Amino acid sequence: MSGTAIATFLDRKPFVPFCIELSDGSTYDINGPDLALLGETAIDLRARDGKGYKWRATVALLHVVKVMELPELPETQAMNRQPNTKFGA
Repeated sequence: MSGTAIATFLDRKPFVPFCIELSDGSTYDINGPDLALLGETAIDLRARDGKGYKWRATVALLHVVKVMELPELPETQAMNRQPNTKFGA
């Protein structure tokens, strides 16, 4: 997928949370514009913790197959939503 499509989601005002689906079927929820840094050929994905940011993944844009808006969840559900992808230790 082109970076232009992802940039459209990142640049929306006001920001609307979205999900990136990869060629292996994994998904990443992007809940803020600061959680994804778009480059020419890759996107760096981050997650927040209580101390700031923690590293998640760098993904080649060639592996992004779909970008879609996340459905609106009540605030309590959104805060308790579990990550879609597990990371190795």
